[in-house]
Amino acid sequence: MRTRACLNCKEYILIHPNNPVSQKMVKEFELSHMRHNLMTVDLEEIKGQYKRYDLKDESLENNDGLPLKIS
Repeated sequence: MRTRACLNCKEYILIHPNNPVSQKMVKEFELSHMRHNLMTVDLEEIKGQYKRYDLKDESLENNDGLPLKIS
């Protein structure tokens, strides 16, 4: 699985290219890490070294705190 990762903060977000909610989450990630060094990388390459990015925009979450799914 592909991720977008910040080299400065050691955070990543999963990329789901066909999911509009995921695309918004990736844009939010990129905006919050705008002046940092970002890379697109496979999850296996950074697993255990980077932590998953926490959503800041609550409108992208459901009541459980999980990302919304589009059917």
